[in-house]
Amino acid sequence: MITTHPEALQEGLQLIPSTYYRVEVELVGIPMGQREDFLHRYLDELHKTCPGTTLTPPTTDDINQCIKQLDVETKEHFRLPLNLSIVAILMYSWPDKMNRNTTQTELYSLIHELTLEKLDKRLIDNDLTKHFDRRTRLDKVENWLSALYCEMFIALTHDQLTLQEESVNKLRSKCDTLDLPPDEMMAAFMETRTVKTFRGCDIDCYSVPHKGFQERYGALYIIQGIKQLEKPEESGNVTNIVVSTPGVGQILRSKMQNLIKKFKKPKETRGCSARQLEELQQQPKETGNVINIMRATPGIGQIQLSKMQNLLQMLVGMIPHDWDSIMVMEVVNLLQEAGVNRRDQWLDVIEDTKCSEKVVKAIADHFPLPRASVSAWDDNGPIVIEDGRIAAYEKLLYILPPTQVILDIVGNPASLNCLLASLDRHVCIGLRHRQTYYHPTEDIHPIVDQLLSKVWSPDLSVYIGPLSDYVLSRLQRVRSLREIRLSISSNHQATLLMELITSTSFKDLEDLYVAVTPEVQPAAITTNIPGIDNIWVWLHLLDVTDERVSWACEMVANLINPSQRGYTIWFPRSTLDEAGWIRMIQDLWRRGIKNIWGMLVPETSISSDQAHQLDNICLNTLGASLYR
Repeated sequence: MITTHPEALQEGLQLIPSTYYRVEVELVGIPMGQREDFLHRYLDELHKTCPGTTLTPPTTDDINQCIKQLDVETKEHFRLPLNLSIVAILMYSWPDKMNRNTTQTELYSLIHELTLEKLDKRLIDNDLTKHFDRRTRLDKVENWLSALYCEMFIALTHDQLTLQEESVNKLRSKCDTLDLPPDEMMAAFMETRTVKTFRGCDIDCYSVPHKGFQERYGALYIIQGIKQLEKPEESGNVTNIVVSTPGVGQILRSKMQNLIKKFKKPKETRGCSARQLEELQQQPKETGNVINIMRATPGIGQIQLSKMQNLLQMLVGMIPHDWDSIMVMEVVNLLQEAGVNRRDQWLDVIEDTKCSEKVVKAIADHFPLPRASVSAWDDNGPIVIEDGRIAAYEKLLYILPPTQVILDIVGNPASLNCLLASLDRHVCIGLRHRQTYYHPTEDIHPIVDQLLSKVWSPDLSVYIGPLSDYVLSRLQRVRSLREIRLSISSNHQATLLMELITSTSFKDLEDLYVAVTPEVQPAAITTNIPGIDNIWVWLHLLDVTDERVSWACEMVANLINPSQRGYTIWFPRSTLDEAGWIRMIQDLWRRGIKNIWGMLVPETSISSDQAHQLDNICLNTLGASLYR
């Protein structure tokens, strides 16, 4: 079973006999580094499939500028193909309306506005609507959309993407009432296809192009219902309210009874202090409106919150600013009941609201906090802050109780400066800067030093980054380190590595990684890294070419102790071919290197058959396996 909504399959999964072997794979979207390519290819397809469009396709420079402006590679919501598809469509018409802060909800809103704009241009030329002024046309369309939102929500509760005949008839009838062209309206927001019945008749079927749009329409239906509920208190005349949203009447009657009770027993405010009066005015309003609107809708199926995760998340993203905290808390609580419980899910919600203070406060009560003796990769382990999550954590860390934090970034470490104030209450137990490990540059050292000086803690357990004089002084004062990854790109750094090895005993260390660039002279390595029991030593020799085989072999010979095991040698970005790897293996063997755990070579450098042959050679000479 393949689905984009695994939360909707729980009942079906329970029916699978226990004798079946089940594997669950989560497709999280398009990874970083491939999103730009996706956009270019999708835009090419748009140009091929829409040859009649009058719009000028964006140039390569325009595309690259938009990608950079949107920060497509690091923003979490751009991992979803649908969101990137929307970006590609908007590049044709409204590229200036997108920026680095554009959220997923805003992408949906923009594509909806674009649809309305194109629809309005067609209605201007339609015989039924060309005599209406613009305001009248828009009002009629919005009126019809209210009915569409309701029917989409009803279909969603029945697990249907295609509207039933009854819903189609209602929407067509609504068009007749409003003097709108039915075919034009239906085709603007839905896909149309003709199918044959068993009697041989042709019927038109209408469905949304993607379930994400259906869930957005359902969220808009609920927002409209909330606005209807607010009207009695705003107008002060309950009896004159015209309820245009189905299912709201029942709730209004309940609210009217509550209002009558309020007037019968008014709260005594005479003699109250200003603070007491403010507390009375801020007492929670009646809650449960969102779920009541869902349940009171005529014709709905069973309301299963687990199937409403995306709808509720979109609802949070569209919450009006004037909603009170109680209403926001209700929606967030419903999200939690619907199965949103992982950190990444809550962070998605926060980012989709541009870190709304009300939403962040409501989510803080549900956000998983670290527990003792839990892996750093577990959702109950230390909080890991990555590039795309900096803005969300900047707000969230102010509210969360003091906890353990790991900084794990790929981009410029200076981007973490906005977090420093909110990190004061927390303990940083890890700093990972992966970019400088595989791509070390001298100019980044001062920035990393400054960052480490501000977040350093004696409880530091993970460090990934360049080795400098300052970093050395800090690492020598820590005894709880479990993982170290050091990039060495100069002879001076090699000297620092030797000092670290000879002067420090890391009793808790489990993994030691060292990445060395060709700029380092083998003579600068004066002490080998001891192979210690229960510690894996990983050597990364970067950018090895045919001319650098001797350099790599000499570096390995100086870095490892040939009489001990526990070493693994990697060759990232190496351009050696099969003959080059054979020469490498033979040279290592002549230097007395043996009993290493393994060699890892780039997958692109050799074929699988060549890898099999090299593995046999490596086993017979070095006593190690070769992997690609």
